[in-house]
Amino acid sequence: MGRRAKSPADKRAAGTYRPDRQRRAPVDPGECPAPPKRLAPGGRKFWAELAPVLHRRGVLNSAGVHALWRMCSLYARIEKYEATIEAEGHTVPGVNHVRVRHPLLPPLASAHGEVRALERLFRVAEFIEEPKPQSNAMDDFLNGPKKDTTAKVVPIR
Repeated sequence: MGRRAKSPADKRAAGTYRPDRQRRAPVDPGECPAPPKRLAPGGRKFWAELAPVLHRRGVLNSAGVHALWRMCSLYARIEKYEATIEAEGHTVPGVNHVRVRHPLLPPLASAHGEVRALERLFRVAEFIEEPKPQSNAMDDFLNGPKKDTTAKVVPIR
């Protein structure tokens, strides 16, 4: 692997920035696109969460609005399906009182597959920021640093 190129900000700080050598000029992203009018209210909640983050990172542009609309619609549909399945159970009464799997399970699995593909398109997993555990300096000083309580996997020999 070769070394990674410095960012333009690093080059400016070092005094070695040359605009004529940049592959592409920085583009002002403008305003975050508004949700399409056809987006259902359940999807608007997800749009409000995702669109600003994706736009700020430069992933959401005018071409990606339709894909994000689809992804937000699928998130809303998944939320509705899961609530229905949670309320009614994974099995429902069928013919002759035999329990059968819930009829929403196959569409739910299909929606999850579509969302995974769209998340890869937008690289959503990279943008989800996990909350960092708060560290108290005085507790660390008095009690020592917190020990890792996760189980370690030991290979069997």
